[in-house]
Amino acid sequence: MKKIIVYVPRRYYLQRVSDILSFIGDAEVHILSLEKLSFSRPNMFFYPTSSSLSLLWTLLKLRKISFDIFLGCNVDNINFQFMLKLLKYKEFHS
Repeated sequence: MKKIIVYVPRRYYLQRVSDILSFIGDAEVHILSLEKLSFSRPNMFFYPTSSSLSLLWTLLKLRKISFDIFLGCNVDNINFQFMLKLLKYKEFHS
């Protein structure tokens, strides 16, 4: 089973991410967001982060996991840049 990490800064990106995840199939999905999101799918984990500090703390915890795919929205955002530098992943898609 693939492990995917997704950065969804705001709710309006969620529909596009949902479409992309439907093509990937069965995977363990970890979603980091600046808002609380509701999206029901098996093997899905949410990490709502309200500030850059809480995002950094979450990233340090997730750093132990090696992800197959990193899917990012709003790539010029500073929070996304933190993720790009701190996480372990094999593929990157924006």
